[in-house]
Amino acid sequence: MKNKILYQNFLKDNRIYSLTKNWWKREFYKKIIGKDSKFEKQIDSEWIFNWHNDDFNNKKELKDGNPIFTVFSKSKQKLVRIIQEEVETDTLEDAIEISAWIQKGFYPKEETPELVISLELSRNSSKIAFDWIKKWFDNELENKDLEIDFDERNSVSL
Repeated sequence: MKNKILYQNFLKDNRIYSLTKNWWKREFYKKIIGKDSKFEKQIDSEWIFNWHNDDFNNKKELKDGNPIFTVFSKSKQKLVRIIQEEVETDTLEDAIEISAWIQKGFYPKEETPELVISLELSRNSSKIAFDWIKKWFDNELENKDLEIDFDERNSVSL
């Protein structure tokens, strides 16, 4: 299946930015938790969404895509932060812009393990991102798993 850009121009349009944030949470529920967002109240005891403060001091939201999505697992004591970059071209062809790293986070304390994923959002990059997120929370992700070469990024099967 050909790669497709998702939510292009999200940094320029407040409505698209909001739709993008909601997309990340909805997809997290479907792909990681395995439930629809209507079960949100039952899951609140495990997951904390949007833990990262993305407001200015005047409470105006900073809409720069860093982060576009954050989640903390209480039982695993692990974080995920998604940094979404604007796609610079009209078509991605089959190329995927994505990278990730593991670092020390700061929520709820400074030594919390954090998976950071930076990407241009497309069908293919989202598949890779959610594969990494699932492995992260299943304790199956290592730094070497985050190294993908150009050929792998082009041949993601959906």
